[in-house]
Amino acid sequence: MTPEQIKKIHALILRELDIEDMPPTVQEKIIAEVGQNIFMATQIALLQALPESEHAPYQKLIEEGKPEEAATLLAKHIPDLDTFVTSVAAKTLTEFKALEAAQT
Repeated sequence: MTPEQIKKIHALILRELDIEDMPPTVQEKIIAEVGQNIFMATQIALLQALPESEHAPYQKLIEEGKPEEAATLLAKHIPDLDTFVTSVAAKTLTEFKALEAAQT
């Protein structure tokens, strides 16, 4: 994910979990925990949408710390990449909220 996508997801987490008024340290902890799940779900969805022949080049770009180049590679195969990533993040966040509600 690009830095811009990460910022959008952080804002989504703050809004959807209604934690904007919490202290920044609490926000950061929640974002880190929920964000990890969103990151993993997004990576799985991206790999599923990406042709298998592009998996190794994509992984290499990620390992080399080149998120913009990785996003360029993904955009060749996934129309409207930002919407795709945001959609996966929102779906994962909805599932998280449902699990939280079920536990209370």
